[in-house]
Amino acid sequence: MQSNGCSSCEALRAQLADSLHRVERLELELERNRAGLREAANLAELQRADLERYKAAYAEVQPNTPERVPAHELQLGFASILASYKDVPATRFLAEPEAAPAAVDQPSGRQAAPPPTSEACPKATSESVPSPSLSDGPAVAAEPSSAAEKRAPRKRKRDEHGRRRLDLTSLPIERVVIDPDHVVAAGGVGFETIGEEMSERIALRLAAYVRLQIVRRKWRRAPHLVAVPASPPADALPRMEPDLAEASAGEISPDDDSCCEDVPPPSTVEATASAEKAAQSDLPSTPTRVTMLPERSAVKEGTLARLTAATLAISRVPDAAPGDPDADTEEAKGVSEDPGSKGSKKTISIAELPNSVWPKVMADPSVIAHTIISKYDDSLPLHRQERISRRDGFTIPRSTQCGWLGEAWAVLHRIVEAMHQEACTSAFCIALDSTGAPVRALGKCVDWDVFVLVADRDHVIFRFVRSQTGPEIESLLPGFRGHVLADAAPMFDVLYRGGEIIEVACWFHARRYFWRALGVDRPRALEALSLIGKLFEVEREYRHLGPEGLKAARNQFSRPILDVFDAWIERNRAAADERGPLAAAIGYYTNQREALRRFLEDGRLRLDNSVSEQQLRALVLGRANWTFFENRTGLRWYTTFRSLIASCALHGVNAQHYLEQVLRLAPDWPVKRILELAPKYWTSTIQRLDDDQRATIEPPWKRRWPTVDTNSPPSTLVA
Repeated sequence: MQSNGCSSCEALRAQLADSLHRVERLELELERNRAGLREAANLAELQRADLERYKAAYAEVQPNTPERVPAHELQLGFASILASYKDVPATRFLAEPEAAPAAVDQPSGRQAAPPPTSEACPKATSESVPSPSLSDGPAVAAEPSSAAEKRAPRKRKRDEHGRRRLDLTSLPIERVVIDPDHVVAAGGVGFETIGEEMSERIALRLAAYVRLQIVRRKWRRAPHLVAVPASPPADALPRMEPDLAEASAGEISPDDDSCCEDVPPPSTVEATASAEKAAQSDLPSTPTRVTMLPERSAVKEGTLARLTAATLAISRVPDAAPGDPDADTEEAKGVSEDPGSKGSKKTISIAELPNSVWPKVMADPSVIAHTIISKYDDSLPLHRQERISRRDGFTIPRSTQCGWLGEAWAVLHRIVEAMHQEACTSAFCIALDSTGAPVRALGKCVDWDVFVLVADRDHVIFRFVRSQTGPEIESLLPGFRGHVLADAAPMFDVLYRGGEIIEVACWFHARRYFWRALGVDRPRALEALSLIGKLFEVEREYRHLGPEGLKAARNQFSRPILDVFDAWIERNRAAADERGPLAAAIGYYTNQREALRRFLEDGRLRLDNSVSEQQLRALVLGRANWTFFENRTGLRWYTTFRSLIASCALHGVNAQHYLEQVLRLAPDWPVKRILELAPKYWTSTIQRLDDDQRATIEPPWKRRWPTVDTNSPPSTLVA
């Protein structure tokens, strides 16, 4: 028994030693595998760095590569679709468009055109990333094939000089007449004109800063008058509006006989003699009452805003007794004591500043508007504008320009807030997109986000937030109930949770995924791109029908295209590489399918979100010029000014003229009606302005200011 036990122990010891030896071998193998894994990871990191470097070099060689596909390749892709999906009913509809009924009843009674095909419409073979304007729908362009070029209309032969013809009819003409020297020397004697030879050039007459002097002359009642002039002719005086006559009640008018009921009007000679005698005597002369005519544009809401120096009638009246309601105790601008008259007061009158001139601001609104456009539309930082002004002969420091922008923002930001409130209250669909905005901080820049909101065809509004968190995103659309057209970024998901906001996806983003798959699986990617191109062709063909007509055309022509696209997705899902770009494109479409098809529900919804992406290009370009925003104030100014400039472009309003006129008008505009100053309503607002407001938006140097000619008799009025 003992020998058997010892033999068992020995066997166990041998087995244990073998196991320990095996563990050692496995540990050595594990260490070798770990070393190989570390080496492979290092190699992968190096390869990843090489790949990023190659991508950067490729992007540098071909920057901003358009997502363009040759037209003939798209035509082949669409032909492959028709051949491969004959079992799908929608494919037969696309292959035989002549069998389809009329899509929409046209206002003229004619039927709508059949859906576009490769054979019926040359545009059907073109596909690329369109860059539509704000007023147009998506446009798809492509490289024309040789056959398409043959079908295209023949271009007009260019002029021999090779220059493009320009329309010069809108330019003012500066005519310069030059005669030969010997004809000029002879004074034209012995010569006769038989014709002329004229050539035209485009010249630039540089604008320059001007020194605008607003002279407001001071007037006082004259202590001694030598004449009572006759009333000036009616055409020499400014006309009075009906409300002006009511506002000037209590003033002496030329038709009011009460001005002379106490003293009959003497003749000119008698008045002159009596005045001279009064001047030579020791008795104080009788004071004179001067009746002033309010300026036509001076009355605003029943109040005399300012007076001209136009004298209507001058008469001698006795001194007013103390406490007399007719006593002249008004102080227009200041009262001074006359040393020659004991205790008598002489009123000094001076016209008020025009409403269009900002008090305590050195710049006229015309210069401020030019500065805003240069910085926020032309992307010229203030230091560059300072250098440009120095080159023009008058240096405007950037600090001074910054102060002007602050004054303008204080006036204009209320308009943008009213635009944002109206958009969140009444807009049907808001297109939304964002980009980064670096803001300078201690030692580094902090990334903020600037969002653009395009509310239907009403307003373009810029907002900024600190981060892309849920509360920040929700603050962009407070109280909004409608559709939001945006990409599939996760930050927008918080908007759709309550069900009050409906998501609409962008087909441009979906198309970009399939375009990226061209380098991996070109035949399949071309098939998908050709179908997406058909959707945009339907938009181009029928967008002129209006929302209801476009909705009907979409349901008849676009819906079959989407049915074929769904069948194509299901058939190619398994064939795509799980880690390749084609699988990513199919996954994007699958996740966003419902939102991508939502444009079928209403003709007011767009297929793409390019309208908001285009609005952010100015910020990207400006960011390359000024690198970062100095602080939150810079962001606040940018979003305000850029909102107004972009909205002007949306409605075809000249942004510089708009800003100049609004800066003149807004300070005195009622706050409750501030939305009327938005670019959307600006054209109609100008038409409703009264005469005083129309005069306010005019530059001071273009207005005709009635004045008194001091070198002529007192009744002379100069316009």
